[in-house]
Amino acid sequence: GLQAELIKAFGLEVSGMDIPVKIAGGKAVIDITAGVNGGRLAVQPEIDFNAETVAVVLRNPTNLLSGVQLTDELSNEMLAKLHPLFKNSYDVTGVLSMGMQEFVWPLDPALRPQARFSGALQFQNLKMAAHGLLEKLLETAKVRERSVELGTRELDFRCENDRVTCSPVSIHVDKTEITLTGSMGLDQSLDYVAQIPLTREMVGEDAAKYLDGTTVRVPIRGTASKPELNSKALSDAAGDLIKQAAKKALQDEAGKLLEGLFK
Repeated sequence: GLQAELIKAFGLEVSGMDIPVKIAGGKAVIDITAGVNGGRLAVQPEIDFNAETVAVVLRNPTNLLSGVQLTDELSNEMLAKLHPLFKNSYDVTGVLSMGMQEFVWPLDPALRPQARFSGALQFQNLKMAAHGLLEKLLETAKVRERSVELGTRELDFRCENDRVTCSPVSIHVDKTEITLTGSMGLDQSLDYVAQIPLTREMVGEDAAKYLDGTTVRVPIRGTASKPELNSKALSDAAGDLIKQAAKKALQDEAGKLLEGLFK
C-alpha cells in the first residue's frame, strides 16, 4: 500500500506491517507498527484537520526505530536528511535506534518553515567507507584511511526555522580527530565547520614540533550532495600558524645560542 511505499522511500525494508487508522471528530490517528531491516518501527502520528495549521504530529515521545540494521539506502534516504555525513555514503553497517521527542510537520508545503522535530539517533558498531563529505574531510586532513569505524554513539538532532542542527560529531581515524558542528537546511544547504588538527602530514616534520595539538576551523558550505570545504581558510590559517612556529623556532635557537655563550 501507499504507507509501505512511503516507508520504503526512507530506505527501510518493510515486513509484517499493521496500520489501523482511527478517524473521529476531524482527527485521524494512525497506529503504525512494522518489522523493518531486522528491527522494529512503531509510531502513532495524528492529523487534526480542524487545527489552524494541519500537520502530522507526534504527541508523545516515542521509540520510532529499534534495532534496525543500517544500509546504504537507509543512510542516504533518511539519515542524510539529518546530517550531511550520511549523504552519498556507502558500505554503511551497524545497528540504529531512533527516538523522537517532538514532531510537527505541516501538510501545506508553504508552511514547511514551521516544521519542527527533535530526537536522538543511537548507533551501535557504526562503520562506513569514506565517500561524500567524509572523503573530503579525510583528504583535507591528509588521512589515507578509507574505512572509518564510528563505533557506538548517540547523535541528538533538532529542526527549527527550516534548519536541522545535530550535536557535534567527532571522527577518530589514523590518530587524527576531526569534529563537525553546524546545521543543514531542509533544502540541504550547509552551514558547517570542521575542526581539523594540523598534523605532520599536513605541515611537515619541522613545523609539527611547534604546532602539536593545534587545530584550524574549516567552513563547509554548498549542499549535502555537493559539500564545499573552504580550503583557502585552511591554508591561510595554517600559513599564519606556520609563520608563528618558525618565529618560535628562531627564538628557541637564539635562546640556545645565548645559553651557550654564558656557560
